[in-house]
Amino acid sequence: AGHTQRPRNTRGACSRPYLSQGLRGSARMRRSGCLGGAVGRLALAALVPVVAFGMAPPPAVVVDESLSPSVAWSAAVNAVLEAHAWDDGFGPVFAAHNRSLFDRVPDAKLRDLLAAARKHQPRAAAALSAIASAISAHPRGNYVSAEYLAGWLWFHELAHTELASPEEAHQRSCCGVLVAPSSNASGARVSPGLGGGGWVSHARNMDQTPHAVRNLTLQLTVKPNGTGPVIQAVDWYWVTSGFMTAVVPGVASVQENWRYGQVSSESVFAAAARGVTPQVLLFREAFEAAGAQAGGAKAGYESFIEAVAYTELAAPMYAIAAGPGADDGAIVTRDPAGPALPVATHGIARLADAAIGAGAGWRALVQTNYDRWEPDPPSDPRRTAAERLLRSMAPEVGSSSVGAFAAVSAYPVFNEDTAYTAIMCPNDACAEAGLPNLAAFTRQVLLPPDALPLA
Repeated sequence: AGHTQRPRNTRGACSRPYLSQGLRGSARMRRSGCLGGAVGRLALAALVPVVAFGMAPPPAVVVDESLSPSVAWSAAVNAVLEAHAWDDGFGPVFAAHNRSLFDRVPDAKLRDLLAAARKHQPRAAAALSAIASAISAHPRGNYVSAEYLAGWLWFHELAHTELASPEEAHQRSCCGVLVAPSSNASGARVSPGLGGGGWVSHARNMDQTPHAVRNLTLQLTVKPNGTGPVIQAVDWYWVTSGFMTAVVPGVASVQENWRYGQVSSESVFAAAARGVTPQVLLFREAFEAAGAQAGGAKAGYESFIEAVAYTELAAPMYAIAAGPGADDGAIVTRDPAGPALPVATHGIARLADAAIGAGAGWRALVQTNYDRWEPDPPSDPRRTAAERLLRSMAPEVGSSSVGAFAAVSAYPVFNEDTAYTAIMCPNDACAEAGLPNLAAFTRQVLLPPDALPLA
């Protein structure tokens, strides 16, 4: 692709992405497009028999990588574009992040990122080309280049650099909750009977703007080409062929949360050139490493945590993970080189050590976007609010998937930027008990501006 200029973006207009040429039509957004407006019913395998306003499961898509990338990934593109016009989905999402980040990434650097992916992450590079071609060819799509999507492959890292606007770098983003039931006198797990059978429950909010990301969100089943784990994921970052929320039954469930900290753009480009793993591909690589680990579920989970904690990255992050065992849960606080130091107190917090309160006997961990050894900032008390709500619950509720879901559904943990919520259970027994390993819901309610935190 030759040098081209991206159109200048203005708020309220969805300009086209991206090493662009031959763009079709104008780029107006319709006022009503981004939110849909359906009233969804939440039925968490009959555990939560309530009507929840503004919730709906995202479209389910199977990505079968035994097929060619163009066939495997076209199902995801079609699921979005057949449900939502360009100006209700891809258009406003790309325009918002062009404005806040990608308009300041030179075309030459995007080409370098794609070349690096072709060298070091060939599976992802082939998927990027297939996804870009499918979006460009769809009657409701628009031209998108593989080079532009290679920028998205490094979106998380570039958003930590001087190229990102304050709008990109300082928005509230995501919450994870892990809960586990108590033990009786003999050490056996006590089943609370509310979505917990002695296993860890994992609830996750993805907070992101613009609101149109809800219309890109899909629930994916990724089937490998040959050996490897079948991964269940929910995300809108599937446009990179990666994901930030996923579960492999018998191994782990996991999510990424933003961690503040600045790195230079040149360090990110250099990391890409030498083959450092992009954050959106980390979890998949860790699942594949865990799947090759001998020694059963516990060994697979610990191998997964090891890979998430110690694989070199280009920017900081948090990973929140649960495993199949009764105490398997961890929050990994990442620096680019590895876990924050000291590891035992800062880098890897274990659910087994996290009693929710004196005498409660059950455990919970909550992570938002601030280091756990520091207090929440007064302007963003989501972790404090979730922990306070969990402490107020009876153990049989708080230690269950119902309690975890409640904690991520109360303001300000659930907020106007919450795009989707996922409830995950990596224990194989969940399915036997009639519980999904992954239940996901897009959240389409805008809260009133005077909504108050929990007292």
